[in-house]
Amino acid sequence: MANSMGNYTNSLAVIYDADNNCISRTMITGHDRRAMTVEISDALENIKAGARIKLLIIHHDSVSEFNGVLRRPRSGVCEISLFAEHEREGRTSSRHTLNRSGVVNNMIINRQQGPFPQPLNIIIENLSTTGILVKSPVGGFMVGSIIQVEFDAGGKEATVFGKIVRENINDDNTVSYGCQLVFLQ
Repeated sequence: MANSMGNYTNSLAVIYDADNNCISRTMITGHDRRAMTVEISDALENIKAGARIKLLIIHHDSVSEFNGVLRRPRSGVCEISLFAEHEREGRTSSRHTLNRSGVVNNMIINRQQGPFPQPLNIIIENLSTTGILVKSPVGGFMVGSIIQVEFDAGGKEATVFGKIVRENINDDNTVSYGCQLVFLQ
């Protein structure tokens, strides 16, 4: 969805260096569409002003991936100039390792939403512009169902929906699910 910049305020941003090492998971606190900048509350204290970084932004109707330049860090806030939005493509999308705890509270099967009696703890192994890979200690999700994944992103609760497209039983008897990101209207 190149050049489809919406409003990214209150969206999750996962920030990476040039080698795809995760630097930060945070929320965007401000967005200037005209200047093509976003503001985040994480100061990125170990990163020098002018450094080139990558951002994966999960906003209300899609996921966008940008290159960026860190600008004017100041007392707990920094600004990032955005450029070179990447097209959201199929299997060619870069996968960014998260290994972040989360929970699944709801599953949607055939347009019927069903909450779990207790949240199911999962690990979000990686994230891309098209999907997420989650690992569950137990199986039971059906291919084709949609799961609601909730996790903490820099002190703020983030929610994504993923349609399960594949499952894999791991050597440690956990189950990994490849999920295509979906945006429910």
